[in-house]
Amino acid sequence: MIECRSDLRPALSQLLAKVVIVADLDAGAALLRRTSGLTAVTKEGDLIGGHFAAGGSSRASSLIEVQAAVDEATEKLRVATASIERQAFELAALENERQEAAA
Repeated sequence: MIECRSDLRPALSQLLAKVVIVADLDAGAALLRRTSGLTAVTKEGDLIGGHFAAGGSSRASSLIEVQAAVDEATEKLRVATASIERQAFELAALENERQEAAA
């Protein structure tokens, strides 16, 4: 039950209809794996949904922020690795052309 002014209750009920309070991010993630369409919020203010996450905790770095940094670094590594492999292939082709021209 939402405690608020009666004129605000319908709007708040609508906004919070699929919001659940969870103990921590692990509990929120587990709940979302079982039930889609919800938004889980921790007491620290971290939000996690099916396609988003937002840190709100007062800790220096929330688990969400750390995971986002890891995900971003992983993607940058994937892009850099692909670029290096592509450039190595191009270098080998150019070296082959150089050897043919020298001959």
